[in-house]
Amino acid sequence: MKIKELLDSVNKDKRKRAKVKATQKVVVGMAVAAAVGVTTGVLFAKKSGKETRKDIKDKAVSTVRAIKTTVQQKTEMAKDTAARAAQKVGDTIKDVKEKTGDVNIDIKDGLNEIKKDIHKTAENISKDLNKSEEWKFY
Repeated sequence: MKIKELLDSVNKDKRKRAKVKATQKVVVGMAVAAAVGVTTGVLFAKKSGKETRKDIKDKAVSTVRAIKTTVQQKTEMAKDTAARAAQKVGDTIKDVKEKTGDVNIDIKDGLNEIKKDIHKTAENISKDLNKSEEWKFY
């Protein structure tokens, strides 16, 4: 059951990373479209060349900042997701090791019980044989 949960978790993480990548592409596309739109608007506005260049520079800087912020946020999300997946894998491995140890202990305990039962049965058979031999000679 744990392995299935682990595989589901890994698949969920893969889907989440794919969504993050798709979101990043959409954000970058929107930023580019916004930059083109703003640039076009600024170029056709009735301002001097100096004012137009300043506006373009300001918009470009703000767009780059917005893109950097978005990429940083998405990168942190991806790192967090990877860390959670790694933690789940580690927990599952630890759980399997503990259960393996428990199974080994149970096997050893069962083996000891079987040995005791065999020894006790052998003693009972020996006693019964001795009793039956005693009755034969009388």
